[in-house]
Amino acid sequence: MKYIYFFLLLTAQAFQTAQSSELQNPIFSCTTETKKNIAIYKNGTTFTYSFGQSNQLPELTLTKSISNVKISINDLSGNELSNSISFPNGTYTYIVKSTINRVQDTQTPKHGVLIKKNSKYLSYIACTPDSEQGSLLDLE
Repeated sequence: MKYIYFFLLLTAQAFQTAQSSELQNPIFSCTTETKKNIAIYKNGTTFTYSFGQSNQLPELTLTKSISNVKISINDLSGNELSNSISFPNGTYTYIVKSTINRVQDTQTPKHGVLIKKNSKYLSYIACTPDSEQGSLLDLE
């Protein structure tokens, strides 16, 4: 009986560790020019958007179920191809996106977060080049 209890305890701890590490390792992250981090975490059927200074509590964290986010993969708009995930928050929407100009000879991806209020675009916060880790393709 002691061994069964010990085994169940170890299994529960391993499961909890796996969930914790999944939340600690974003599926996508990048850094802005102002040294803020943009990150997306996936935990089962929920996604979390996080924005804020490194090694501090985030300024904004939004956790949404998969049914409450909009995921767009390979969205064509003019010359651009983009992947994005949109996090609604009341009248605001935070859209983390990666775009690439598909007709340029040198294709350099751009990453960042687009902020909307209702249907009006308020701001775009770009990631610094080569700061991204992970991929928005991992959203599927």
